[in-house]
Amino acid sequence: MGRFGNQVDQLLGTIKFAKSLKRTLVLPPFLDYPHGFVKAAPVPFDDVFKVAPLQDLLPVVLMDDFVTNIAPKLWPENKRYVFCQRPRASVLSPHLPPSCNSKDGNPFEVFWDHHNVDFFDDKYFGDIGFNMDEKITVKRWIEYSAKYPILAFTSAPTGFPVKSDLHVYQKHFQWADKIVDDAQTFIKLHLRRPFVAVHLRNNIDWEGACSHVNSNTHFFASAQCTGDNFEIAKPSKELCFPNETAVISSIRKAVDNIQAKSVFVFSDRDHMIGPLYREFGMNVSVRKLPEPDQFISLAIAGLSDHFVANCMSTFSAVTVRQRKYHNEKYTSTSFLGLEIDEKGDIQKKPTHEEL
Repeated sequence: MGRFGNQVDQLLGTIKFAKSLKRTLVLPPFLDYPHGFVKAAPVPFDDVFKVAPLQDLLPVVLMDDFVTNIAPKLWPENKRYVFCQRPRASVLSPHLPPSCNSKDGNPFEVFWDHHNVDFFDDKYFGDIGFNMDEKITVKRWIEYSAKYPILAFTSAPTGFPVKSDLHVYQKHFQWADKIVDDAQTFIKLHLRRPFVAVHLRNNIDWEGACSHVNSNTHFFASAQCTGDNFEIAKPSKELCFPNETAVISSIRKAVDNIQAKSVFVFSDRDHMIGPLYREFGMNVSVRKLPEPDQFISLAIAGLSDHFVANCMSTFSAVTVRQRKYHNEKYTSTSFLGLEIDEKGDIQKKPTHEEL
């Protein structure tokens, strides 16, 4: 399930799954992990995104509405099945027989208990798979699920990361009014245009994850900057976790390209305010939110004149997709560690390599 970026990524794939089966999609709360807390905290979907734009894509209903108004009729307690591929041993209670273990730990127990949902039995769908581009897969799912009015899964019914052809769904994800208002207020009070927004993913857990990057396979959201077939660049640890020199260089080029007057930085650990002030002096102001807020940060980034993203981060990818598929005015984006030309476009790797 992961954090917000992963959750949005998986939701795009789940939309494809629901559309393929001609089902209504229950919009779940997002699971937030407040700073200093390990336990997940559910955030209602409509506190983050508007519901109406998604209704242009497929039928949807909020989780609270579903549990309160629909579940008592269509999903009685003795028919509340949970679906998973096959039985697995419990991490918390290994002595118990294998099952779907739908409430095994955080955040799964938190998610279902928040809505007072207990499951009557498990259902195993085996190796049907989730490639909904294949007609045979869609056919098998329709046949398998015909007798179940409600499909509840232990994890998102989609691959990860989501295929790039589903990124266009992002245009239906529009920030809730309060998030937009808070973002615009911060911009008005603290950021002079034109301004650059920068996402720095540099916590220690991310550094450890980046050590596993393989140049021949995609890693999290890497396709957004390398291209689906690596036509722009190869995945690398340097793109995943660029050092301070590479970060400053990428931000400097973005600032120079648009003659930015301010820089907005959001990060999971180090905002690099000091190094950026030393780089730009009094010519460019550098700002961050007084208190971390992932949704407002992404909304501000979406409204920036230029966004500098982390290549591999699914959190960055939320704004990258927004700027590509939803925004009309603010669209230019670059990635830390990738060269951009004087127009702000990413420089592709040479087509031919010298032998």
